Amino acid sequence: MRSLVLPACVVGGLVACTPRAAMEPDHPSPGAARLLIEESDLGPQAQKLLGNLKLNPFVYFRFINRPWTRATCEALGSELATLPDVHLHGDAHVGQYAYTLTDHGLDDLDDSISGPAALDIVRFLGSVDLATRARGWTAAREDLFDEFFQGYRAALLDRGYDPPVPSYVSRMREVLAEGVSHAAFLEWAESLMRPIEEVDDRGIEEGRRRLADLIATQRPELPPFYLEPKRIGWLRMGVGSALTPKLLLRCEGRTRADEDDFLLEGRELSDLRRVSCVDSSEAHRAARILQGYGRLGRIRHEIVVVVPAAPDLAPGTREWWARSWEPSYRELQLDQLESPQELAEVVHDAAAQLGGGHAWTPEDEPGDAVRGRKLDWLRTSEAGMRTLSLRMTEDLLEAWGIFRTPAR
Repeated sequence: MRSLVLPACVVGGLVACTPRAAMEPDHPSPGAARLLIEESDLGPQAQKLLGNLKLNPFVYFRFINRPWTRATCEALGSELATLPDVHLHGDAHVGQYAYTLTDHGLDDLDDSISGPAALDIVRFLGSVDLATRARGWTAAREDLFDEFFQGYRAALLDRGYDPPVPSYVSRMREVLAEGVSHAAFLEWAESLMRPIEEVDDRGIEEGRRRLADLIATQRPELPPFYLEPKRIGWLRMGVGSALTPKLLLRCEGRTRADEDDFLLEGRELSDLRRVSCVDSSEAHRAARILQGYGRLGRIRHEIVVVVPAAPDLAPGTREWWARSWEPSYRELQLDQLESPQELAEVVHDAAAQLGGGHAWTPEDEPGDAVRGRKLDWLRTSEAGMRTLSLRMTEDLLEAWGIFRTPAR
């Protein structure tokens, strides 16, 4: 495995890394070429991300989940036939770790789908490697990997395994407890909305009505005006989902008063058809996300639902799904971590969440025999997944260095 010499620099208060392997932008290694994107691939909606993509390799890592997953599938090669299939998170990394006043864990299951467990593990270990480089904690990397496998294995053995709340979460909840008014939360959300063209508005309203009919059936305790919109706009935010069409709705809520309005985000289903080693039969079905929340989700959302498709849905049109926004929801920020120990507790907890979710098969709850086969697989494959994640983060750093080269 080639070794990259990484000089230190400062990015947004973090120690970041610039790989010297980026000196030959026209001749990337095969591994880096698989993870290299072009500015022309971004489209106008992601142009505002361009600066951050060039400045920070962790942002680049978050943005290229599908190329990363395809590269992982390719690297696993013939081993895929021996790997246990699970319901994946699909984009498991430390930046997906979130918390509210009451819940904590990995969230954002846009790419949840059935596939080999190694995809989640290699992705998460790669994010740990990048996080240690960003914070200057590379000496702790192997210990953090150990912490991951301890948490993952404990949850495979016992799906009820519940690690202590990470100290990072407890500390950040003290800040949350100071509170932000609901009015301020709604005002901030409305500032994110972008105008919708009239031609789109009619189709959006039809989809909202179908969703309202579904909610009325599934949640009869809610008032009939619960999903009536006060304002709708395009949502232009996110990193991995920056190119995904998203809508944000401010809805009436349980009463007609402004004080209990709530926010509902609708997203077009992510396109996983080009990822070779996941279940292709699920790639176009938004129900895979609901299954992901059922198997892996920890953070409670008032609503997580598939938007009913129109009867005349054109072939190739992707489904939409929706979830409500929790006012106290926050995602982990690397620069908020105070020590490798805080990161270790988060890594252990996230690994337990993945292990508990992976303890299921995509079809049913496992017995001891299934659990035993997965533990045997983990025992024989752990070293290889560690090595693969390290190799792929070096490939990524090379690709990122080429991507940010001004000459290109």
